[in-house]
Parts: sequence; C-alpha cells; structure tokens
Amino acid sequence: MPWRARVPHLFQRGIIRPAEHRDVISRKAFLRKVYLSHYSDIIAVENKVSDRNGKSLELGSGGGFLKSILPEVITSEAQATPGVDRLEDACKLSFKDGELRAIYMTGVLHHIGKPREFFREASRCLQDGGYLVMMEPHMSAFGRFFFKVLHHEANDMLTHRWEFPQTGLLSDANTALPYIIFDRDFEVFRKEFPELQLESRKFHTFLEYALSGGVGFRFSTPGWLYEPVHFVERCLSPFMRKYLGTMQTITLVKRQTVK
Repeated sequence: MPWRARVPHLFQRGIIRPAEHRDVISRKAFLRKVYLSHYSDIIAVENKVSDRNGKSLELGSGGGFLKSILPEVITSEAQATPGVDRLEDACKLSFKDGELRAIYMTGVLHHIGKPREFFREASRCLQDGGYLVMMEPHMSAFGRFFFKVLHHEANDMLTHRWEFPQTGLLSDANTALPYIIFDRDFEVFRKEFPELQLESRKFHTFLEYALSGGVGFRFSTPGWLYEPVHFVERCLSPFMRKYLGTMQTITLVKRQTVK
C-alpha cells in the first residue's frame, strides 16, 4: 500500500464537489490569492477580446470565482452546481459555430477523458482569432514528484493514449495529460488541430499551491504569507519550466489555415 494511503487524513478530504471547492477557496486566504494570480492571464486575454462580438465562456467554473472578477464571462459546469450560469459538456458544447471569442479553463483539461472531442468542439465554437486559455499541471522535475507522490489525482505519463475512462467523478483525471499533448505529442496535436495555434506557455507555481493546501488538503498557510512566497516564486521563474513549476498556463489562438 502506498505510504500516503496509510495517512489520508493528512493529505486529502476525498472527493469534493464543485460547490464545495468554492467554500474551501473562500475559507483559505492563501489559496484565494493563488487563484487570483492564475486568473491574471485570463483577465489579460479578456481585456484583449472585450471589444469583439461574441461570448466568453469558462468551463468547469464550479470551484472558482472568476465571475466575481469578470461578470461578462459565462460560467458553466458539467453537473448542476449553484452559482453557475449553465450546464455544458466540454465535448458537446451548446454554442453555435464561431459564437465564442474565448474559452477559459482552470484545472479542467486533465479531467476531460476525450480531449480530441473537446478540441474539436472548442475549434468549432471559437471565432477566428478567438482564444483558448488553460491553466494545467506541469511536469517539471518537481512537478513530476508533486503529482506522483503528493497529489491525489492519477498521473500516467507512460500511456500511449490521450483518452481515459470517465465515471462522472471529479477524481477521474490524468494530471500528465497536458504534458502528453503539448510536450510528448505536440507534433500530433499540431497536425490534428492546425487551426489551434500555440501562442504562449507560461510555467509557474513551485510551492504556492502546495503551501495553500489546495482544495483537497486539510491544512493551509496563513494568507499574509502569500506576498513573500510569491516574490520568491517570481525570482525562481527562470527555473520553472525544467525544474520547479507545477502549473502552466497554455494559450491557444484559433487561426484560419490554408488547405
């Protein structure tokens, strides 16, 4: 039996529903500040597209509070959740072709068991020049240790498939999926989805999330410590991609391709 399974009370609460995520974030000042930092990339993109026609959609909104910062963004969840605007299946979006100017996701892609279907839907619904912004796990040297040893979600870097079974639970995941798609199999992604062009990848979050306790850990660092910790993380930014980062922000933009 893995060592962390023998002491689960120290590490995780078990399966937490989206509405409970929001309660946890509201109680943990340090964690809320981590989310605010992650939202900064979404805010920057929303400011960039705010003068366009079309709608901005957040997928998997249940645990977050993006709506309180960007009220114009449509929030959604895959299951009935208080406080979100609508139900949406990421692989069968209800929007018309080209109706969306942006799609935002915080920790959602690695929970989607059929990512190809999702990317096809995102491409269909995004207008030309529309953005897909995803904050996801990153497999740096420390990131691999963190998600293999300390994190409760599955991490399978050796699978040859992007897809994985889904039962409808939040625990269904592969935290290695962003690595598989955007590192190991990136040329495959480019061939299958040439219109979804990679604009940027930002690697970040060494100890911030771990110190916050996340939504599944029972402990949390006091909120007043966030600023000095964040300062240290900014100083370590040159080492985030290869050695330290546990998170990445992936920004794709839809462009017309010549056939």
